[in-house]
Amino acid sequence: MDTGLTPPMGTRTDTADDPFRAVESELGLIERRADPDDSRGQLIRLTELGARRSEDVRAAGRAILRRAMRSWSDEDAALLAAQLARLNLGLGVPPDLD
Repeated sequence: MDTGLTPPMGTRTDTADDPFRAVESELGLIERRADPDDSRGQLIRLTELGARRSEDVRAAGRAILRRAMRSWSDEDAALLAAQLARLNLGLGVPPDLD
């Protein structure tokens, strides 16, 4: 039933209030627990499976970039890395340490 409360992109009304429900219950990628510092909140973290899947996706992305940049010089690759780091800093994204 379309209540007009969710965007027309396949989001069901019963899950619109909880975007993590499917990731938690159907896929098992996250788990929740009560926030010990705020009884109204919940802490969400990746499960072991979620961490493995996340790393698999990151590794696949790195492989795609390596293939796309295989003809680039070391200097061009370093320039891109520096500019992306600068962009991330401007966006407030913490540096990737891996």
